[in-house]
Amino acid sequence: MKTRNYVKLKQLAPVQRRQVLFLAALYGVMSLISVVMLIYYNCIGDPYKRTANCVNTAVAVWFPFIAERLLKHRFSFFQHMVYAFIMLTSCMIGSVFYVFELWAPYDKLAHGTSGYLLMIFIMGILAYFIKDFEKINAPVLIMIMFAFSLGTACAWEVIEFLFDWLLGQNGQGYVSDEVLKKIAEQGYTGIRANWEKLKYVGVLDTDTDMAVHTAGSLVFSLHFLLHRLTGRNLLMGTLIKDAPATEMNTPFQTQTDKSDNENSLGKVSDDTLSEAKENKAE
Repeated sequence: MKTRNYVKLKQLAPVQRRQVLFLAALYGVMSLISVVMLIYYNCIGDPYKRTANCVNTAVAVWFPFIAERLLKHRFSFFQHMVYAFIMLTSCMIGSVFYVFELWAPYDKLAHGTSGYLLMIFIMGILAYFIKDFEKINAPVLIMIMFAFSLGTACAWEVIEFLFDWLLGQNGQGYVSDEVLKKIAEQGYTGIRANWEKLKYVGVLDTDTDMAVHTAGSLVFSLHFLLHRLTGRNLLMGTLIKDAPATEMNTPFQTQTDKSDNENSLGKVSDDTLSEAKENKAE
């Protein structure tokens, strides 16, 4: 694993500092909207079962920043924007504003797109843990990224299941009023009633969500493989170059630092010139 020097915000170069502040503002807006919607939904009795989704989104938007502090490594601006796009389209628009339930095709479109985009974020994490990761055998690297991507899809569905069971949400799907009435007649309440309800929820939504996510990750895998086989950029070369995200940890260079660098470069040039003259004299 590479040794990282985590540069604090106030010590970052101006461009990188502005990018970090922009990202913090972007995540902050999404988190604030989620909290506002959480309050609104609960004021009207949470008829759409949005409590868990609002809480999840308000917290999850900050995961990249939390991971950066733990890993002592900043993700690239593009990697952050990929994550922000996933959070905006899936968690905010899809879940908080329940577009997933209002328009079924949007659910599959978001899951499929996330399957591709998450591979970019995973590639950035691998670049942190594995030195010269881009030189690893292509099929091996693809299998590693693909496995991690499918793991996130599985984790998403497990989280939905837990929210449905413990908080009475409807992430996994709905059941008919007849089923709910039957459960109530048996005297079940709380998490026991939620558990009984889950027994009647179909698996089609979960299966198709994971299937389209898998398809998105496969498209990325084929894109990566095509880049390796042809030796052409195909945009994948740019994504790979961006993966280590070294520019996001650029420290601010003071005038003293610049002078030292210039003096150092001047000294090297003078030494080189002197050496050339000596060789010519010989």
